[in-house]
Amino acid sequence: GMLEQIEGIARVGDRQAAAFDQFKQWLHRNGPHDVVVDGANVGFFNARPDQGDSLSYAQVDRVVRWFQQRRQKPLLVMHCRHFSDQARMTPQDRERVEGWRSQRILYSTPAKMNDDWFWLFAGVWATRQAKKGTHVYMVSNDQMRDHHFQMLSTRNFLKWRERHWVNFIFPDRGQQSDPSFAMPSKFSVRAQLARADRTDLWHFPSSEKAGQWLCCAKEGAPQ
Repeated sequence: GMLEQIEGIARVGDRQAAAFDQFKQWLHRNGPHDVVVDGANVGFFNARPDQGDSLSYAQVDRVVRWFQQRRQKPLLVMHCRHFSDQARMTPQDRERVEGWRSQRILYSTPAKMNDDWFWLFAGVWATRQAKKGTHVYMVSNDQMRDHHFQMLSTRNFLKWRERHWVNFIFPDRGQQSDPSFAMPSKFSVRAQLARADRTDLWHFPSSEKAGQWLCCAKEGAPQ
């Protein structure tokens, strides 16, 4: 399964395996979460690191609060370098981080490990634990295209991503603007059998108009 594949990629040595085991234990104690936030991706939105811009902890906090206000339980995954003494943080930023830690919604991933594998694992694990009627969201503009090629079941990953991925924007650069989200469709936007009892009848999503589907049948098949 996908969980085992992600874990296999992350656990490349004894130190990494031990760190990942520690993360899994933390998830079992504090999860499952129904929203997993790629903290660095959110924090660097609209930033130009090449021009000296740094990660915005305020942006991350606004995404976390947006989901909390809707009674959802977010998990924020970020690399430990964002919390080091060298990190460019204001006193207010450090207060925000302490707030996340006290709520047990922040997991700081260890040095020399890719934080993407941690938050991706947390999301897949949460979807397995989710109660009926609960939808798990993965908040990131990173489509993981470079990662899923390393996985064996790329089709499974793409289908999973389609159901759970949430893209976001901040409409303006002001410190108070609410984030805006593009939630996943309730229906899978990919070719699928029209009926379980008919293997010759298919639905295809139209590339010209969102929400429009084409119904196709094999030539000579009953309609």
